[in-house]
Amino acid sequence: MLIEIKNRAGGIIITGEYGSVKDACEKKRANLSEANLSEAYLHGAYLHGADLRGSDLSGANLSGANLSEADLRGVDLSEANLSEADLRGAYLHGANLSGAYFGGAKNISLPIINISGTQHSIFYMDGKIIIGCVEKTVAEWILDHEKIGKENNYTDAQIKEYKKYIDLIAMLEKDKT
Repeated sequence: MLIEIKNRAGGIIITGEYGSVKDACEKKRANLSEANLSEAYLHGAYLHGADLRGSDLSGANLSGANLSEADLRGVDLSEANLSEADLRGAYLHGANLSGAYFGGAKNISLPIINISGTQHSIFYMDGKIIIGCVEKTVAEWILDHEKIGKENNYTDAQIKEYKKYIDLIAMLEKDKT
């Protein structure tokens, strides 16, 4: 059947004869950035290393999918089913995970926290915090937050704001153990 996958702006990024949307995505997995795959049935799809940056996968069924090493930065995964999915090494910075179901997901450490701050987003997963382009452990951020903030032209008020986010994550991490 003719499958046509468009990007979020409406431009066609995949077109051709495929057995399903899943088949098309697996064959073109190298670059699916900005793809509109909302509500797509991708159960068991092999998307190892796929570039899905900025894609819309809201409500998609990705149960059992291999998303290891996939670039999922800025992806809309709201209400997506990721049960039993392999997320080893997946990069989820800035992803919208609201309402996503991770039951039985493999190789993922919860919680995942994503906060929109006044200057940059704050992303926490697997014991590391990313603020802007800087990635450090929680302990390193606690020690170096002021220095890093000043190096990146944060105001004193923003440094205090981000310190509160770091402290919140540190408290949640401590409660996890």
